[in-house]
Amino acid sequence: MEYFKTMRGSCYTHAAMLCYLYNRTGLETLRLTGESAYEGAGSHSWCITKTEDGWRHYDAQYFSIRSADEQYGVTDEVYDQWFHRNETDTPAAK
Repeated sequence: MEYFKTMRGSCYTHAAMLCYLYNRTGLETLRLTGESAYEGAGSHSWCITKTEDGWRHYDAQYFSIRSADEQYGVTDEVYDQWFHRNETDTPAAK
């Protein structure tokens, strides 16, 4: 719970806390990991959440190269521009 005191951590920590909070409020949420679509940029973690509109990607970590519309509540089509998921059995965000 140190994260809640400092609000510091890696993308994995941010995604884990977002998943924890969303699941506690009743939103079915999974943490995903993947590789950047840009060679050499490394790996990343984020969440996929079941909404009334279907599954959507939510990224708790702010990236100035992307707008909020490309980080919160987006489909696979939008998110796959940035990261390629390692998990193959995750729900589709259409």
